[in-house]
Amino acid sequence: MCGRFSQGVIEEEILDLFDLPPETNIPYIQPRYNGAPTQEFITCRQDNEGFRSISKIKWGLIPFWARDQSIGSKLINARSETVSEKPSFKYAFRQRRCLVPANGWFEWQHKGQGKQPYYIQLEEGSLMALAGIWETWLGEEGIIETFALLTRNAIPGLAEIYYRQPVVVNRSDFDTWLFPDSPRDKLIDVINTEPPRFEAWPVSPLVNNARNNTNTITKRLVAN
Repeated sequence: MCGRFSQGVIEEEILDLFDLPPETNIPYIQPRYNGAPTQEFITCRQDNEGFRSISKIKWGLIPFWARDQSIGSKLINARSETVSEKPSFKYAFRQRRCLVPANGWFEWQHKGQGKQPYYIQLEEGSLMALAGIWETWLGEEGIIETFALLTRNAIPGLAEIYYRQPVVVNRSDFDTWLFPDSPRDKLIDVINTEPPRFEAWPVSPLVNNARNNTNTITKRLVAN
């Protein structure tokens, strides 16, 4: 499960990651150093003309058939092994996929009677793109767009912290993931591509509270 991730990105980083022209409209959003479900995040999608576009969408997928939006807080992750079959996710997976830029994510390792939070990022510290699916839901207040992150079995090393991890999409696979009509087998190949190398370190329990949203939240915890 991925229940928190960091998105403290700047405009130039987004333009570079998704190979976008300088005039691309990037909506302002508060940096999410300790990003939590139900908050809005920057995402990259393919628009109706076939170009990549940037939008801010709420984390926690609300299926189009849902009776109310409360279900979204429970549907923050979709298991990649079953995403094409689950009623909550299969329609979005077929044609509504997105990429979510992230500096890293948090996981909690069970230790004795408690849990130790860890921060995980690419080994080189660069921005990564997490695989997501998105949905549109119409409620009394209008249209709400939401997304969920895909997860997979954690690679060795990370599995010692937690047995699942987000799916990180390689740049060479961006077009395949975003193209609405990509065949299922190609999407599965993207999901199962060997992940890059990561670095992980313990951080302060302050991350447990989503209100603690500072750029020091990912600082390495130094043992006494």
